[in-house]
Amino acid sequence: MDTPAQPVSHEEEALYKKLFETSNDAIMLLNDKGFFDCNEATLRMFGYHTKEEFCGKSPSDHSPPTQPDGRNSMEKADEYVRLAHEKGKNFFEWVHRRKSGEDFPADVLLTPVFYSGKTVILATVRDISERKRVEEERNRLAAIVESSDDAILGKDLQGVILSWNKGAERLYGYTESEIKGKNIALLIPEDKKNEMNDIMKKISAGEQVKRLRTFRVKKDGNTVEVSITTSPIKNIRGQIIGASTIARDITESRKTERDLLEKVTELERLNRLMVGRELKMAEMKQELEKIKKEVEKTI
Repeated sequence: MDTPAQPVSHEEEALYKKLFETSNDAIMLLNDKGFFDCNEATLRMFGYHTKEEFCGKSPSDHSPPTQPDGRNSMEKADEYVRLAHEKGKNFFEWVHRRKSGEDFPADVLLTPVFYSGKTVILATVRDISERKRVEEERNRLAAIVESSDDAILGKDLQGVILSWNKGAERLYGYTESEIKGKNIALLIPEDKKNEMNDIMKKISAGEQVKRLRTFRVKKDGNTVEVSITTSPIKNIRGQIIGASTIARDITESRKTERDLLEKVTELERLNRLMVGRELKMAEMKQELEKIKKEVEKTI
C-alpha cells in the first residue's frame, strides 16, 4: 500500500526550496509523466544548459538501456519508484547517462513528497565516480598484495598486526586469524628487539626503512633470514597511523652468496698457488742457467 506524502507548511516549503537550489547533489522532481523540475546541480551533473532541456528529455535519455545487472533501466526504475511509494523512500545505486553519452555511477534516493496538492517523487542523485575509482584502485591493490609471494603486513604504531597476506602465512607459518591482533614482537628474535624500536622511531618520523637484512622467528620457532622494507601508513589527513612491511625470504640467496664467496676465495687461493708455482719455476730456470754457465767455464 502506498505511503502518502504529508503536506508541508509554508515555512517547510521555503526551507525545502532553499535546499533544492543550493544542494551540491542533483535534485529533481518526478511525476507519472517524467521529470518536471530540477536544480542547478542537476544541470551541471548531467551536462545540460537549462531545466527545460533536461526535463524535456525522456527519463530513458538519462540512463543507459540496461543497468549493470542486465535489467532494462526503465523497467527497473518503475519498480524502484513503486517501492519508494510503498516504503516511504528507496535508496540504491544506479548508472546514469550524461548528455555527452558518458555513463556514471550514482547513489540515488527516491522520496515521495507532497507538491502542489499531489504526491510526486523527489530524486536526489550523487555522482560516486570518484568513490568507485578509489574502491577499484583499493581492490586492485588488495589483489596485488594478496597474490604477492612476499610477506606483506600492516601494523599500528604500537606494533599490533592489522593485516596479513598469504605470503606472510607462507613465510612465517601463522594464518591471518592466528596472528591478527597480536604484536609484531612475536616475530622478533630476542637479540633484535632494539632493532624494531629503531624502525618504529623512524616510521613515526615519516622515514622509510629499505631492504634491511635481518632475522625473524617463524611459528615453528626456527629463524629465517629476511630482507624487509617498512613504510609509514598515513590517514587522509596525512597523519602517520601505522606501518606496512614487505619481507622477503633471502635464505637461499644468502646461501648462494656465501657459496659464491667461498668459490671466489678458493679461486684466489689457487691463483696464489699458481703464481707461486710460476715464480718458483722461474727461479729454478734461472738457477739451471747459472749452473750451465759454470759448467761451460770448466770445460
